[in-house]
Amino acid sequence: VALFENKFTLTAEYFISESRDLLVALPILGTTGNNGGDPIVNAGSLENRGVELDLSWHERIGELSYGASLNLSRIRNKVLDLGYGKTEQYTFLTRTVIGEPL
Repeated sequence: VALFENKFTLTAEYFISESRDLLVALPILGTTGNNGGDPIVNAGSLENRGVELDLSWHERIGELSYGASLNLSRIRNKVLDLGYGKTEQYTFLTRTVIGEPL
């Protein structure tokens, strides 16, 4: 939406996106000869939902032009799959659970 001779603009966007084939570690038993270096595989998926608002003002006085803008966003994500039947993924500092935010 543009108002006041296109000096003021407002843009609103809503999105839902799904990312697939995210990189996750696949734990392998040490009895297979693995020295603790679990392979990284493309197996996870994640859903992102959000809204973005952008307010902009553009002005021109003679040869001087200036503008200001404000961007607000709200994004929520949810882990859909960790691959190979896993429901939780632990790393050194994090815990990832299916159905929870990343």
